[in-house]
Amino acid sequence: MSQTINPFNLNHTIIHSAIIHNDNYKEDILPFINAYEFTQSLFSPTIYGSLTINDSNDLLGNKFFNTNGENFVTISIRNVENIVFEYKFILADIDLEIKGEIADSAIVVVSLISPDFFRNSYMLKSKGYVNLTISEMIKRILKEELNSTIKYQEFNEPRESYTEQEAPVTFAFTKIRPFEKIEILKNQAFGESDSVASTFLFYETINGYNFISYEHIINNTYSVKNPPNYVYSENMSAEKFRNPLYLGIKSFEATPRNNNLNRVINGMFSSEIYRFDFNTKRITVQEFNLDDDLKKFKNIYNDETINLSYTEKFAKDVRENGKYTYFIPWDSSVGRNDMSYKHFQYSRPFINLLDENTLNIFVDGNLKLNLGDLITTTIWKNKMRFDQTDDYVDNRYSGKYIIQALNNTIYKGEMQGVWYHDTSISLIRDFTPLENVTPNNANNRSGTTQFTR
Repeated sequence: MSQTINPFNLNHTIIHSAIIHNDNYKEDILPFINAYEFTQSLFSPTIYGSLTINDSNDLLGNKFFNTNGENFVTISIRNVENIVFEYKFILADIDLEIKGEIADSAIVVVSLISPDFFRNSYMLKSKGYVNLTISEMIKRILKEELNSTIKYQEFNEPRESYTEQEAPVTFAFTKIRPFEKIEILKNQAFGESDSVASTFLFYETINGYNFISYEHIINNTYSVKNPPNYVYSENMSAEKFRNPLYLGIKSFEATPRNNNLNRVINGMFSSEIYRFDFNTKRITVQEFNLDDDLKKFKNIYNDETINLSYTEKFAKDVRENGKYTYFIPWDSSVGRNDMSYKHFQYSRPFINLLDENTLNIFVDGNLKLNLGDLITTTIWKNKMRFDQTDDYVDNRYSGKYIIQALNNTIYKGEMQGVWYHDTSISLIRDFTPLENVTPNNANNRSGTTQFTR
């Protein structure tokens, strides 16, 4: 099958090979693929994907597409910069089969999951880990229970308390899945400070597994001097013609801000924590109200405040009747301090605030982007542009962001043998806004042209 580079998209990527196989058989399915996509997320322990296949050769009648047991799909992609990503998936499901006008073919959508995630689905093992750090326990779960061959990209040591480095701890797990064990351990891990952002994340990227705090990701962005800047404007086509590497946004979708219903449901205004101590067999209860701790959420918004405004009547009503209740196990003998209350109290409202500040942008395919990377955006306001002196940058959506999810799609175009590559980037706010952005300097960095009207 001939594969050519699309001259109008220098970020072009090709599907280099695609094989479906098991221990006994293998078959090349590259000639039948119309599209391949895969997704990574800060909040997902695995990469997952899908294939769109033109079934003009009775592939569904092939024993490979019997989804009982392990049938693997190994796909390799390569871009023009010779970045190669090869991944072995498990064929999870036939999601869709659509017959078209031509009776002897159909379009089939196949879902793909990682072998680790598939093995995790039936691994219900009781196992204890004694005198190990949390990060070492997670590595052993991956290696000894899942038999994972995926590399470790970045693993940080959480702290046993906020004043000491992590000490060895002991956990005993009964009949739960490996990723559920990692979720429990993740929730027991604290980062560099008592900030709500010190919560840990466990996720997989194209480079391997990561176990780091959200706070650590944010701190790494402060050293980035010239992050890539993506621009959404009325004359992007002209800029793209002059510079094929121009970082333009084809379309964007913003999550609606100020969703007060979700804030109430996620315990933002008031909550209570019931903590059962395994050591003393006692239950302690502590209540919280957001009014008392607004500083914990500083810098989520561009103006660096939550800026919640509600009447005293509403505040009283929520405080008395609307508490979100957390139940958490505890062992006071391990010496952790009472910041555990704050950690559990604010983790859910914190994630909700991040969701409220999500921006999804659709751009030319880019395999250089990674989860946790810092990028900036320049979005124009929804207004007619007549006055050249007017400020057209929309500060609601323009600014610094952290990449929280990446969806890469490689698909066939109308030209024979040409593949196209698009990337959908899901962004969440960094702690600081982008400053001094004007239409004339919006995309002025090495390798790009200035953005001018």
